[in-house]
Amino acid sequence: MLNNKEAALLWVAFWAVLSACSQQTVETPNTTIKLSKAITDHPLAVQTESAYVTDQSLWGTVAYDHSNTSVIGDPSEGEKIATLIEDYNRHWLLRENDSLAQLFTDDALRFRDGALADTPAAIAAALSNESRGERPEGFPTSLHLSLRDMTIDISDRSAIASYRVDILGGARWEFADIGTLSQVFALVDGNWRIAAHIETVELSDPNAPPLRETTPTRAAPFRFDFVYPAKDLDRAINFYTPILGPPAYRSSTRASFLLDDMFFELETEPLDRRATGQPGTGNGYAIIDVASVAALEEELSLLGDWPKKSTDCFQGLCLATEDTAGNFLVWRERITTENDVVVGPTLTTDVPQPSTTPLAQQALGVMKAWMSADTEQIADHLAPSCVWMDDALSIGFGVEAISNDLHTRWGQLNRGIDGLDGDLVLSDIKQHTVDGKTLIYFSARLDMRGTVHQNRDFFVLQVWENIGGVPQLTLNTFVRQPKQSDVPAGSLDYTGYPVNTLGYAGRYYKDLLSTEPYRDDNWFGFWSTTSVFGLVGGEQGERPFVPITGQSNGYADFSVRSAEEVLAYLKSTGAEMPLVAGINDQAGLDPQPGYIQVLAVDSEGNLVNFSEYLEY
Repeated sequence: MLNNKEAALLWVAFWAVLSACSQQTVETPNTTIKLSKAITDHPLAVQTESAYVTDQSLWGTVAYDHSNTSVIGDPSEGEKIATLIEDYNRHWLLRENDSLAQLFTDDALRFRDGALADTPAAIAAALSNESRGERPEGFPTSLHLSLRDMTIDISDRSAIASYRVDILGGARWEFADIGTLSQVFALVDGNWRIAAHIETVELSDPNAPPLRETTPTRAAPFRFDFVYPAKDLDRAINFYTPILGPPAYRSSTRASFLLDDMFFELETEPLDRRATGQPGTGNGYAIIDVASVAALEEELSLLGDWPKKSTDCFQGLCLATEDTAGNFLVWRERITTENDVVVGPTLTTDVPQPSTTPLAQQALGVMKAWMSADTEQIADHLAPSCVWMDDALSIGFGVEAISNDLHTRWGQLNRGIDGLDGDLVLSDIKQHTVDGKTLIYFSARLDMRGTVHQNRDFFVLQVWENIGGVPQLTLNTFVRQPKQSDVPAGSLDYTGYPVNTLGYAGRYYKDLLSTEPYRDDNWFGFWSTTSVFGLVGGEQGERPFVPITGQSNGYADFSVRSAEEVLAYLKSTGAEMPLVAGINDQAGLDPQPGYIQVLAVDSEGNLVNFSEYLEY
């Protein structure tokens, strides 16, 4: 389902309506790059006016075909659980929080939007505070949910269900997303209740129903980092640390700040001469992850004649190039290492293992086997119908699919002959029983040696059941759990690349990122895993800040808890707060529809923006 962060991102586009779009007349970009007909003949249309773009009759509704549900066990009980699932999603969508709370057991746990709630009060508070997307006047929401690919595995008085939720909505513009959910149910006084709920919006799905080509979607989000040049690394770190927290990594030439699953980086030795700074302008550039640099080069050749250079770069093989406006950017193929040496992966907990229950020790044994990349040992614990969700990769059903997924996941991490080249720390281990099933859940921190870019904080829920007198794992979930810190910025919100012609630049990025942007009259935004890669144009009215061909020109925006708090800090540093056409409407605090922003120049001369999103 749509989480608070993603709902907030929707405000960035201001007034974007796709179905009302008409093709705009565009000028040839001011660049020496020769564009192909694939771009010049098919520029993306730019939105020029606001209107409702989705069918209002769908707002606040849930679609679910019960006949397509796969049930293991009593079909009549499966139908009751399916109805409960439909009720849960409808109550959630309509903000019927009192009815929602009654669907949970007294000792239920719920993990959503990176946070765990495992008391009735915590669950009630979470349900009350969650966004359901835009809330137009007279409507509780502008979202429509479709449930599909549901499997329900029933065992006497308990059950496990996993399914997908297709999200479609938008009052001012259309967008689409996909949620992946697993829920555990218990029979209480003759009625099924939710004993555990866990969900993620980070998994793509090749089986998702097709969307219209013009529907913006984050159903298959890409990932990127963002880099700023720094003249004095210590000075730059001192400027950003009070806002972002301390860097996760630093060397003599680079500092990396972890924000959700991406990095904001400062560098004093640029990867390329084009990644240099012009005081008081946007000087940043994106490093966009791709599966294959070689395949990307083939795609680029179909879109134009680009200046490009392959190079080794931080944590990967990179292709440095430019877009249609001459903005410098980097595409990266991440490289992992596999050594024929012993690396000695470790697992530690904040609870001494002898004090844990025998079943909890088995649960820890699964995690130790995961660190050892030992498929056979994990498979020995799996029930035949086990579900394994890892939102860094996939959701797998059954032992064979899970084993294949495990090998793929381990291939994304550095490893030796005895497992992953890292250390796993487990904390807050808890356990309780639900009518024949035992739930064990905890937080995990994976620290990979030699590279912070493979580190991950995640929440683990394991469900065990005695089958034939042997405890077997029936559900295992790894879902990303961002580290909590008391700093103003929660995440990178979006970035802005200035372009000469939105239509041409939009086509370039749409084809390479394989995703549709959301749009307004001077903005295109492409959803990544946790933020937005944006383009700022100037077809309608006053020109905004403009690209310098062959330079890094982008700026970053951070989502913050209080714009006034950040403004006070910026004033204390003596930072300049300029007025830049196309970015803000007034210097200092700048109210916009749905948010307040503050644009500043950092200690190194880079434009940087901060946005506080408002309740709506």
